[in-house]
Amino acid sequence: MKNVYTLRVLFLVTLCFPGLTAKGQNTPAKPKPKVEVIARAQPDRILLRWAPNTPAGWQYANQYGYVVERYTVLKDSLLTTPRKTVLTASLKPTPLPQWEAAVKGNKYAAVAAQALYGETFQLSEQQGNSVTQIIHKSKELESRFSFALFAADQSLEVARLSGLFYEDKTARPDEKYLYRVYAQVPPAKMKLDTGFVYVGLADHQPLPKPLDLEARFADRVVELRWNRQHFERIYNSFLVERSDDEGVSFHSISDLPILNTVPENQPDPQYAFKLDSLPENNRRYSYRVRGISPFGEMSPPSDTVSGKGRGAFAASPVIVQKTLLANGRVKLEWEFPDSASAGLSGFTIGRSQSPKGVFEAVGKVPAAARTYLDGQPNHTNYYTVTAHDAHGSTTTSLPVLVQLMDSLPPAPPVALAGRIDSTGRVVLRWKANPEKDMYGYRVYRANFLGEEFSQVTVEPVRDTLFTDTINVRTLTPSVYYKVMAVDRSQNPSGFSAPLALKRPDVLPPVAPVFVAVNASDRGIELRWVNSSSADVVQHLLYRRPADKPAWEPVAAFKRADSVARYVDVNAGLKTTYEYTLIAQDESGLRSEPAKPITAKRIDNGVRPAMEEVTATADREKRQVLLQWNYPAKNVERYLLYRAEAGGPLRLYKTLSAEVSLYEDRSLVINTIYTYKMKAVYLDGAQTAFSGKISVNY
Repeated sequence: MKNVYTLRVLFLVTLCFPGLTAKGQNTPAKPKPKVEVIARAQPDRILLRWAPNTPAGWQYANQYGYVVERYTVLKDSLLTTPRKTVLTASLKPTPLPQWEAAVKGNKYAAVAAQALYGETFQLSEQQGNSVTQIIHKSKELESRFSFALFAADQSLEVARLSGLFYEDKTARPDEKYLYRVYAQVPPAKMKLDTGFVYVGLADHQPLPKPLDLEARFADRVVELRWNRQHFERIYNSFLVERSDDEGVSFHSISDLPILNTVPENQPDPQYAFKLDSLPENNRRYSYRVRGISPFGEMSPPSDTVSGKGRGAFAASPVIVQKTLLANGRVKLEWEFPDSASAGLSGFTIGRSQSPKGVFEAVGKVPAAARTYLDGQPNHTNYYTVTAHDAHGSTTTSLPVLVQLMDSLPPAPPVALAGRIDSTGRVVLRWKANPEKDMYGYRVYRANFLGEEFSQVTVEPVRDTLFTDTINVRTLTPSVYYKVMAVDRSQNPSGFSAPLALKRPDVLPPVAPVFVAVNASDRGIELRWVNSSSADVVQHLLYRRPADKPAWEPVAAFKRADSVARYVDVNAGLKTTYEYTLIAQDESGLRSEPAKPITAKRIDNGVRPAMEEVTATADREKRQVLLQWNYPAKNVERYLLYRAEAGGPLRLYKTLSAEVSLYEDRSLVINTIYTYKMKAVYLDGAQTAFSGKISVNY
C-alpha cells in the first residue's frame, strides 16, 4: 500500500455527490467553505453522508476529523427544548493498513486510498484516451479531493473508510431529528460552516425506478437514453443492463457505472445517453436501467425496451431524368438497385429553392415506384429522393435543379411609406409582393419628381425594409423614392407610386438686411429687406441702448403681412440705440442677426403739451381755480399765461414743479379770462402750449 497507485479510469468527474457538491456548470469560482450533508431514511435506521465542498476543507477535515450530533426535535409532538445527543467522537479516514482488505475486492477503495495516502497522485490514460489528462500535477490537491469523493459516491464501504458516512441505528419511529455534522478544524486555519439535515424514520420511501427509457437501434449499435434530470438528487450513477435471451436474464454492459454528470459550462440536459455495440443484427435485445444512490443502494429496474439492429442501405437513389411538362409540371425519374431494396418501405421527394436549404417533403411514393409528378413546382426547384426502410433508416440522393420558364414580371410594389430623422437616415417600408418567385426589390431616389430616378441598391434587397442616408444640409426641400420588384428570372416590375419625403429642416433662414434708418423728433424709422428663405414665418425686431449688452424685443412681423418698415416712436430722447432683425422659419430655426444699425432720436427741445389742465370760476370765493396733471419727470417749473377780454396772451405766473393747482384772485367781474400753460424741464426744454381755456368771471 505504500507504493504509488496509478489510477486507470475511463473518464474524470468533478464531483458526483447530489446535495453535497454542485455540478460543473453551477460550481462557483470560490465557494464558501462548508460541510454539505444528505440523509436517507431506512425502515430501522438513518444513513448520513457528508463532505466538504472545497479541497482545502477536505484536507483539514481529514486531519482534525468530523463530529456528528443529533437533536431530537419531534417526539409525537414538537419538543419545547430539543434533546442533544453526540453520536460520534472525531471521525477520520481509516488508517492506511486497514484499507488492505477493501482494496483487494473494491476498485473504488484503491482510488480513495491513493487519494488519501499516496505519496503522489498520477493519472494515466487507458487505450489512448486523453480525457484523464485534464488535471495536471499542479492541481494535485484538487485531483485527490475529486477522486476521493467520487469513490465514496460509488461505494458505501469507501465512504465509511473515508470518514464520510455514519449509520444511526438508535433512531426511533416516533421521533424526528436535526443532524449536525461539523469538522473540528481550528478557526485559525479555516472557517468551515456546519452542515444540517432534518429527517426521521417516517421519511423512508422506496427508491423509484428510472423513467423514460428509449432505444434507437441501428447497424450493430443501439443508442439508449433515459430521464436523468428527474432523479438527479437521488441517483449519482446508473447501470445499464442487457438481455440476450428475450428478457430471461440481464447483465450489466459495463464494469463501471454511468455517472450522472454534466460537462462544465453546458446547459443541464434532461436525458442521459449510452451507446452499446450489438453482437449481431436481426437479433432481439432487451435493455433496462438501474439507478445507484450515494448510499450504495440499487434502484428497481426501469421498464424494458427491446429491438433489433439492422444493416444500413448499401446504395442511394439516383435521379436520372427531369422533364418539364405542359402546364408547368415537373416529372422526376430515379434508379435504386434491387440488391439494396431489402426492407425498403418507400421514397420521399424533397424540394427546396436552394441546394443548401431545408428540403420540404412534397410527396411520398411506395417502394416499387421510380417516378414522381410535381404538379405545383416553384420557379426554381432543387429535388432529392430519399429511401426509407421500416426501421427509420434513410439514404438520400444528390439534389438536382429544375427551373421553369418565366417571362411574366411581378406587380409593382404598393404601400410605400417612410420617414427621415434629423441625421438624414431614411427608413422605407412597403408591402411584400404576393408572387411565389419573388427575388427582391430595387430602390430608386431623386431630388425632384420630374428628374430621372437613380438606383441606390447595389443588389436587390430581400426584405420589405430599406434604410438610406441623405444629405439634410441642402436647400432641396424634399427627396423622392420609388421601388421596383424583381423575380427569380430577373423580370422587373413597374415602379411603385413615388413617395415624397420632406427633408428635416436643419438650415436656419437667410438673415434680413437693413437698408435705411432715419431719425426725427417723432421717432426712429427703420427700413429693411426681408429674408429670402421661402420657409420664413416671421421677422423679429430687437433694440438695445448702445451701452447695454442685452437685446429687448420691439416688434414681430408675420411674413404674410410683408412688413419691411417700422417707426420706433417709443425711443427715448438723448439715447443712442442699436437695432437688429432675426428671421424665424417653420421649424423654429432662427437666422443670424442682421448687421446692427445705430440711431438716435432728434431732440428739438419741444416736449408734448400739457393736456390735463382745467379752470373753474368761483364767484363766492372770488377766484378762478386752475388745476393740472402732468406726470412727466425732470420738470423744473410751470409757466402760466393769461389774456383779459380778448387782449394779448402774456406770461402771468411762474409756478413750482411741486404744485398742481393755482388760485387766481386778481380778477374783475364780468370779464372773460383765457389761460394756457407750459412746462419747463431741467435741461431747458419746454412743452408746447396747452390747449386754450376761457373762463367768464
